[in-house]
Amino acid sequence: MLQNMKKYIYILVGLLLAFIILFNVMNFGSVIANIAQKTDVPTFDYPGSRIMIVAPHPDDESIGAAGVIREALKMHIPVKVVIFTSGESYKRAAINFSKRLHPTNEDFYRLGVQRQKESIDAMETLGLPRKDLIFLGFADGSLRFLWDDFWNTPRRSGGVWVYRSPYKVNVYRPGIEYTGQNVFDAFSSVVNSFKPTDIFYPDPNDTNPDHWAVSNFVVYTILQQKYHIREHTYLVHHPQWPVPWMAVTTLDENPPVDLKWERWQRFQLSQDEISFKKKALLQYRTQIEIMQPFLMAFVRKSELFGYVPRVSIPLIYKLPSLDVLDKTNDYIAAKSIDGMFSQEIYKSADLGDLRVFRYNDALWVGLTTKAPLSNKVVYQLQMRIFYKDNSIKRLDVGIIKGKLVVYHRASNSITDWNIVNMRKFKRNMWYEIKLPEEEKIDYIFMGSQALYRGRLISRIPWKVYNYNINDEFGDVI
Repeated sequence: MLQNMKKYIYILVGLLLAFIILFNVMNFGSVIANIAQKTDVPTFDYPGSRIMIVAPHPDDESIGAAGVIREALKMHIPVKVVIFTSGESYKRAAINFSKRLHPTNEDFYRLGVQRQKESIDAMETLGLPRKDLIFLGFADGSLRFLWDDFWNTPRRSGGVWVYRSPYKVNVYRPGIEYTGQNVFDAFSSVVNSFKPTDIFYPDPNDTNPDHWAVSNFVVYTILQQKYHIREHTYLVHHPQWPVPWMAVTTLDENPPVDLKWERWQRFQLSQDEISFKKKALLQYRTQIEIMQPFLMAFVRKSELFGYVPRVSIPLIYKLPSLDVLDKTNDYIAAKSIDGMFSQEIYKSADLGDLRVFRYNDALWVGLTTKAPLSNKVVYQLQMRIFYKDNSIKRLDVGIIKGKLVVYHRASNSITDWNIVNMRKFKRNMWYEIKLPEEEKIDYIFMGSQALYRGRLISRIPWKVYNYNINDEFGDVI
C-alpha cells in the first residue's frame, strides 16, 4: 500500500514538473493563448495594381500569399514572385530527398534544383506565367551572414559549400557571388524593372534567420531607392504559432499574441482561392514529405499581413537616470521576440527591449536584458544610417567581455571609436552616439542581437526610425 502511494506521488510530481517545463521553458502558455485568441483585424480586398511577392525559400511565396497571387491573377493584375534562395541547405529535406544520412554537396545541389521546380509547378497551379517567377540564387541559410558580416566579401555558404551561385539556369544572375551588396544589387534591379505598387515580404518578427534577413534587405532597398511602395509583411515562423497544425478552412489566420501591437490586416479568401492555395502547397513535395501538418496550418479562410510602422525618435531636454530605466516603460521603441527555447537556457543573452531618444546632440540607445549582463555574452547594436543626399553609412558596435567594440564590417562602416560612449548597469546598457553629420540624417534602420559562444540567442527586430523629426514624445509600442 505504502509502495503504491509512493509510486503515485512520484507520478504526480513528474506530471507537475512536466507541466512547469511545458508552461515556462517551452512557453506552452503561448500555445493556449494563440488557440484561444479572437482578434479584431481589419480586412482588405485589393492587393494593389502591380504586386511583388518576395520569398526567402521555395514554398514561402505560397505559404504567405498564394491567395493574394490567385486573386490578383484573376483580376489581371501584374504579379512578380522573387525567391532569394533555392532552399538547398535544409538538411532534413536533403536526407529525405537523397536517402542518405550524410548528404553530399551534390545532393544539396540536386535538392535546390528540385525545390526550384516545385515553386515553378506551384506558381503554374495558381496561374502565374514562368517569366514572372524569379530565383535570385543565393545560398539557403546564408542571408543573415551576408546582411551582418559579408557585405563586400564573398562567404562560402550553403549545403553546396561554394562562394557563388552554382545554378546555371533558372536564376537571375548565374554565378553571382554570395555578398550582401550583390543581394541588394540583384533585388533592387528586379524592383526597378517591375516597379511594384505593393510588395509582400517576410515579417521582421519571423524567427527564421533567412526570413528576417530578407525582410531587412527589402526595407533597405526601399529606403535606399526612396521607393513609394505599400508594404505588407507575412509571418511563417514564430514561437507556438500558427495553431493548430492542420488545414482548417473555417478559421482565420490570427496574429500571435505577443505581436498584437503590430498593425495587421486580413485578406479574405474565396473557396476557389483556398482550394488553389492547398493545391499549390501540395506541389512542394520535398517539404510535404517532412512537414505537411505545418504547411497545411496556413490553409485558412484568410491570409494575414502586417505593417511595422516607423518610429519617431523623441527629443528630450533632461537626461533620465539610466540605471533605473529598465524598471519603467519609458522610451521603449522595440521589443525582443520571446518564446525561444535557447532564451530560457541563456537568460543573460535574452534581450528585453530597445529604448531610444535624442539628447544633447547625441543618439542614446539602451538595451535591457532579462537577467544580469554577462561577460560570456556578446551584445551587438547594428544600424544603417540613411542620409538625405542618398548616402548610407553603417555602425556596428558591441560589448565583448564587458568592453566596447566598434566593428569594421563593410566599406561604408563608421569605425571611429570616439563617437561612442558606453555605460553598463546590472540589466541594461546604454550607448551615447555622436553620429557624423547628424543634421543630414533622414532615417536609421536599427536592430540588436545577443550571442553566446557564437550562437545567436535572441534579437530585437530591425525597425526604421525617423531621425530629424522634432517629436518630444516619439512613438510608444
